[in-house]
Order: sequence, then structure tokens, then C-alpha cells
Amino acid sequence: VHSGRGTNRSSQSLDHRGIMRAGAFTADGKLLAAGDYAGITSIWTTNDWNRIAEPKTQKSWTTGIAFAPDSKTVATVGSDGTVVMADWEANKELWRKESEAHATCVSFSPDGESLAVGYASGRIEVLAIKDGTELGAFVADSSFPMSLAYTANGRRVILGCWNSIVELWDAEHMELIVATKQHSERVRAIAVSSNGKYFATAADDKTIVLWGTEDGEAKKTWNPEGSLVGDLRFSVDGKSIVGASFDGGLLTLKVPE
Repeated sequence: VHSGRGTNRSSQSLDHRGIMRAGAFTADGKLLAAGDYAGITSIWTTNDWNRIAEPKTQKSWTTGIAFAPDSKTVATVGSDGTVVMADWEANKELWRKESEAHATCVSFSPDGESLAVGYASGRIEVLAIKDGTELGAFVADSSFPMSLAYTANGRRVILGCWNSIVELWDAEHMELIVATKQHSERVRAIAVSSNGKYFATAADDKTIVLWGTEDGEAKKTWNPEGSLVGDLRFSVDGKSIVGASFDGGLLTLKVPE
């Protein structure tokens, strides 16, 4: 594992009204959404960092947020367990699912047919995008998930857990493939490269780790300065990783060839 501090790093500050609790980029990297402690979702265009929408989707603080593959729909989860699906352009709520458990993270499947929601109980639910109907569920092996993501082909689900463990699951059979550790604190964010070769994780120890999707091995570790990173996204060409931090800053890291 190679490490570096501040290597190939650039930053961008955003004008946000409150502390960003969760963030997500669209697949093409053209939009960034961030949810805060007031339940408000702010959406920016990344070419000029102009805020284009600011819907309130949660009654509690936003703990997770994700764009659908079409970039027109956004899902948020809240500390009170609520899952909300919304059309952000029309500022219209599509459906809402209540739960007594604390929801922690959310991710859409690549085919846009379902989404996975993680809870503090350790349970991960797979829901139908059209109405929130539960399609399946499994329980994390080591600790509850702080972040989750599907691989590019949709065959695996990656969990970033409270106890710093990263787990890879078979999405179809809902079986654990491997559990591994490289971070020393809870894992807040996961990003997957479009070619499926890598995924990256960011944790409260302020490290960002690049992993091989097939073998689950750590390939590189960065130690960038600044605030905790709440969301990660690979560039479209897969050559860099962009991170959004809780203080409204952005950082860019170069993926090794």
C-alpha cells in the first residue's frame, strides 16, 4: 500500500447554509447534492458551483443521500429512519417510507430499479425505486454500515462500517464475500469506478483508501489535510477521485495508473 499526504490535491469551497452531513455526486459528475442537519438538500452544478435547487426532504437531519442513475431523482435518509424519494427538479416528493430505526446510508443500483438503505441496527434493506416496497434484506457481519455502494455491474454491495471494517457482499444472494480493514475509524463514504476496477473509501481517521474490487485489497492510501470527507466520486474517466468535506470544501486525488 502506498501512501501520500497532500499529493495531487486541489480544493474548492462551497457556500452552504449549514454543516453538510451527507453528500453525493451524479454519475457524470455534473451535479453535487448535500444534505444538512436541518433536512435541507442543496444541489449545485459542478462546472460553476451554482446552487440550482434547495428542497427540504427530511424532518430530521440528513444522514445519507444519493442520485438515481438518471440524475433526476434523489433519495435521502434521515436520523429518524425516514427514506424519501424526490424529483428534485420539480421539487416533488414521490414517496416516503417511515422506520423506527436510525437510517445511515443509501445507494441506487446501477440499473435504477432498486436502492439499498442501511440502518444503525445493521440491517440493509433493498427497496423498489417506484414505491419503496421491500425486495430483500440482510444484516452486516461486523458492525452497522455508515456508507454503502453497489459495484458498477450491480453484482456486489460494498459496506463501510462503524468499526472501520469494509465488507463486500453478493447482491443477488445477499452473502458476505470478504471483510477487510485498512482504516482505523468509521468509514463514511464509498465510491466505485465506472470500469469496476476500483472502489475508494473515506473514514473518520481522515484517510482515503483505494481498493481493488475483485480482490478487496488496499492499493493506495491518501492522508489529505482538512475536514472529514462526507462523499467521494470517481471522475468519468476514472483518473481522479473527488471528495466533498463537511466544511464545504472539495478535494481531488489522482488515481495511480
